[in-house]
Amino acid sequence: MIWPFAKPPGFAKIDDLSQIQVRVDVATSVLRIVFFVALAGCSQFLSLSWRDRELQIGTGLGFFAFISLSATMWKMNVGTATLEALNTYHKLDQMQVGGYIAAMVYWIYCFAQEVPERREFTPKMENLLISMAYVTRTTRISMMDEKSRKKDEKRKKERV
Repeated sequence: MIWPFAKPPGFAKIDDLSQIQVRVDVATSVLRIVFFVALAGCSQFLSLSWRDRELQIGTGLGFFAFISLSATMWKMNVGTATLEALNTYHKLDQMQVGGYIAAMVYWIYCFAQEVPERREFTPKMENLLISMAYVTRTTRISMMDEKSRKKDEKRKKERV
């Protein structure tokens, strides 16, 4: 859908191969953002809890997608007619590469860290749940005893 709109000023003056490169760059930048937002949105909507590693991967992807889309949008507004614009293009390409390297360094740092074993509940929460289960069980047993007592009384009345 973005393909027809992926044209910076002076787009018609560049050669066909460069036009395709610019359009593919814009389309992939937008798709990265859409993928990250869809991934995060679906996990939130489905109430999935991301573990540390998945969240770190998503954060790196989101950072790189944001840098890439920002550089692409700036490229679209710079134009291609002058030498200064081409130098700016080169700097924006370097910014994209820097974002990619930063995401890689972030992932290397994150994956070098040892992940603590995930506990579903803290000890306090576990004790609270155990005590709630105990109270629920004793209440259920007492209610069953009361039901059986009432049934016995009802049977006695029916016999009489």
